[in-house]
Amino acid sequence: MLDQNFRIAELNPAALRMLGLKEGGVTGQSITAVFPFWEDAALDQAFFDQNQSLEFYYEHGGQYRYLEVHNDTIKSNLLDAVGTMLILYDVTDRKLAEKARQMSDDRYRTIFETDSAATIILEEDMTISLANDQFARLAGYPRQELEGKKKWTTFVHPEDVEVMKEYHIKRRQNERDLPDKYEFRFVDRYGRTKDVFVSVAMVPDSRISIASMLDITDRKLAEQLLQQRATDLEAAVRSEQERSAIILRSVKDAIALSNLSYKIVYVNPAFTQLSGYSQEEALGQSANFILNGRVPLPIWRSLQGAIVDQTVWEGELQLKRQDGTVYDAAVLVAPVRDGHGLLIGYVSSHRDITEAKRLEESRRRFVTNISHELRTPVTNIKLYTELLNRHFDNNRRERYFATLDDQIERLESIIQNSLEIVYLEDEQKELHRETIHWEMLSESLHTRLQPQAAEKNITLRFAPQIAQLPPIIGDPQRISQAIYELIHNAISFTPTGGQVDVTGQVKQEQSSHYLTLSVSDNGPGIVPAEQARVFDRFYRGRQAESAQIPGTGLGLSMVTLIAQAHNGRLTLHSHPGEGSTFTLWFPLN
Repeated sequence: MLDQNFRIAELNPAALRMLGLKEGGVTGQSITAVFPFWEDAALDQAFFDQNQSLEFYYEHGGQYRYLEVHNDTIKSNLLDAVGTMLILYDVTDRKLAEKARQMSDDRYRTIFETDSAATIILEEDMTISLANDQFARLAGYPRQELEGKKKWTTFVHPEDVEVMKEYHIKRRQNERDLPDKYEFRFVDRYGRTKDVFVSVAMVPDSRISIASMLDITDRKLAEQLLQQRATDLEAAVRSEQERSAIILRSVKDAIALSNLSYKIVYVNPAFTQLSGYSQEEALGQSANFILNGRVPLPIWRSLQGAIVDQTVWEGELQLKRQDGTVYDAAVLVAPVRDGHGLLIGYVSSHRDITEAKRLEESRRRFVTNISHELRTPVTNIKLYTELLNRHFDNNRRERYFATLDDQIERLESIIQNSLEIVYLEDEQKELHRETIHWEMLSESLHTRLQPQAAEKNITLRFAPQIAQLPPIIGDPQRISQAIYELIHNAISFTPTGGQVDVTGQVKQEQSSHYLTLSVSDNGPGIVPAEQARVFDRFYRGRQAESAQIPGTGLGLSMVTLIAQAHNGRLTLHSHPGEGSTFTLWFPLN
């Protein structure tokens, strides 16, 4: 309470606590001494005269408070003013709440206006109550034509309207499992359709929602282009993979792919066919699992160096099939890289060169042997020609001429047989083929070879059933040549008084039928150690060397080639001291 001079007459306890004062410490003091915000009471005389209320920011003892002050005049019984009563209210919490709300409203409006997304506030009836500039640009309308005037569904594609309405209604019914982020088709003022991504949220304790939208038309177009590009690339990759798979399946070389741990991850059909391992048996195996034991150290170092340097390696290795048989292989190992050039594994290819090496070794031996075989008659011819030049009138002249004839005949035989073998080995050469009748062929051979047999008192017999053998299609000259060679060899190795038999019959092996012609003798036979080599070119066994039986060692090689040219084969059955039987097999089908 204040007296007429605006001095404090009384403060109740609540006022003392509110102002942070002690009782009796302010009584009689001017109000300006207690409330510094009243620097001059006269300036606020109107406040006291008009019974107004004011708000003040008050600080006392480090405490900051908002105060609301109401005044009322105190009058005597004579209605004379005797003082003023001030009623104080602490409105600090209310003022702070108002400030916080104002700050929140300002902050929210700032965010709403500056948001990069097109944002709107929707009423329950789908009216747009507020829209930012980004939404106005998206819709093609100024904000004053949107806010409070346009429905949300105005901008929804007709085919999407029902779904959007359903979302709007159910969201206000607090139904769960509604999407709060989704895409829809937005139609602007000019009828242009745009792809839009929207995020929707309800304002707490209201039926108002906020929707923020992003125009994703360009992104969707880019996604479509990327998807089409991905589809095209996938098709191209699939086509390339199929083409590569066809190539890998069709190539004759055995191909194996391994990863960086040297584990096999792919093998082609040629690999399984050549190695005998199925794909299941090969996958996951170490890449060197088909090696035949230890690799020679120089080759191993060379291979390891290529792997470390990530370069291509080529060489020969000996490999082992699933059944344990061994073959020589020409091998290539190369690094495999991805599209960024990073090493991802290795590819190896190999092919069986066993036969090629055998042929090369056979060719080498052939050249070596024929050189040796030719040297002897050529040397003898030169020698006896020189002797004839020196001693032409000598009584040895006839013997010199006989020796020359023998050596020339031997030389001619070597050359002829060598040419025959070259001809038969040439796969481009086609044999003359016609129906072969065995009766005529056997009679011709008997006539030609009987004198040789008679000279050694050897019995030469052709079995009668040969004439009844079924005819085959072949080259009569070559087949006659092969049988002649077998009979000639038999006569040569059969001692005087021996016997040579030529027989024929039809035999069955599994589901195939063969016509067989066998030439048997009762000579010394062939020891087991030599039986595998008698078919080698220029090979002449111990019997031929010790008995000085003439020949070039090419006959059985030539017979083998003739049999193979007719899809047949030549076999041998012999025991030392019991003679030998050579058999020609010709398929009847």
